[in-house]
Amino acid sequence: MENKDNPKIIRNKELTKRKLIDAVGEIFRKEGHTGLGVNKVAKQAGVAKKLIYDYFERDFDNLVEAYILETDYWLTFAGSVQELIDRRSFSDNQKLITDILQN
Repeated sequence: MENKDNPKIIRNKELTKRKLIDAVGEIFRKEGHTGLGVNKVAKQAGVAKKLIYDYFERDFDNLVEAYILETDYWLTFAGSVQELIDRRSFSDNQKLITDILQN
């Protein structure tokens, strides 16, 4: 969608969210969690800080949580294990563990 004030600027919510999540990751890797702040993340992403609140339910912590959920291997793995459990009925734990390790 084009910006009415500046037709050369194209608005893209998903791209902006991606920039914000990536900015959290960059700052987190360089400075740790103490370096995270609304102003710093918005500046790193090159967007207005208002968009953090617009796109992440008016809460900076929701942006940080989005980054964590996206990048945390163990949270993703736990979801995958639950999917395996839901898809199949295992009669014993040994078969379940074997299937998890193979997949």
